[in-house]
Amino acid sequence: MQKLFERLPSYFDLQRRLMLLEDQISYLLGGIQVVYIEELQPVLTLEEYYSLLDVFYNRLVKNRIPFHPRSLRGLQMILNSDRYAPSLHELGHFNIPSLCDPANLQWFILTKAQQARDNMKRKEE
Repeated sequence: MQKLFERLPSYFDLQRRLMLLEDQISYLLGGIQVVYIEELQPVLTLEEYYSLLDVFYNRLVKNRIPFHPRSLRGLQMILNSDRYAPSLHELGHFNIPSLCDPANLQWFILTKAQQARDNMKRKEE
């Protein structure tokens, strides 16, 4: 039990860094929200998920794809390590592979953004 309490500060620090990384990715992608949907993604530890986000973030920063700030606000994406091509889920969120090409990702998101908004509206009705 003591080991668990010894790990709590590092767990909370990792959780804080993970949220910060999600926010930075969101900023780079025009406000699209990064979410984790347990039912639709492989089960990952917090450390594994952070690592996945970190790899994706570093690819985005290195390639600097321009999205208009907040142009994709209200949209959601989940990051996957087991996919090769981005897709749009029927519920309106994007399934984005962590290793996808940033230029292709930009084109895909921009061409599917309106359909994603429509799917999300239908989901809410």
